[in-house]
Amino acid sequence: MNPQVHSGIYTIQDRLDLIAKQVDSSITRPQETRDGQQYMLRDLALEIVNGTIQHGQAAEDQTVSRVFWWVKNNIEYRQDPVDYDQYMAAGRTIAAGGSDCDDHCILNAAMLSSLGFRTGAKVVSPDNTNWHVYAVVGVYPFYAPTRIIPLDTTQPESFPGWEPPDYQRKFGYLVDFEYDKAKRLRKV
Repeated sequence: MNPQVHSGIYTIQDRLDLIAKQVDSSITRPQETRDGQQYMLRDLALEIVNGTIQHGQAAEDQTVSRVFWWVKNNIEYRQDPVDYDQYMAAGRTIAAGGSDCDDHCILNAAMLSSLGFRTGAKVVSPDNTNWHVYAVVGVYPFYAPTRIIPLDTTQPESFPGWEPPDYQRKFGYLVDFEYDKAKRLRKV
């Protein structure tokens, strides 16, 4: 599956829509390994969370934590080429072994969505021009969330629930993913 590559100026909504499309594609279409084998992302996500408890708040915490740490430990943070922004499906990011914040967001959101969680993204900036994006997941309960957990797997010091310092989040938006669209964009 080829990444969507864009250059030029796009709105935050445009970028989030591209991310949402890749999340949806990652869940609904077979992903491909480096050697051409196909698999469904849900199968990998189930392997990652195998052995966790299955019901209740502790189960949600364990599931989110296992996915977060798998991504953080297996996918390096690497910037896109200068003047280009790639939006890769989860399987492509896994096969590459690294990518930027957009693709980390796609991978985290797609894996957790494939396990029944409601996901979205938070986009933040210190100056309203240099933006950073990371996944969020709804919990307690996962099917009707009362709380969101930020999942930024690109930062060395991060853990489930960690967010960049306040000065880096002077401007921000939160969005929910519904199928292949970024819905309910709201300032935070």
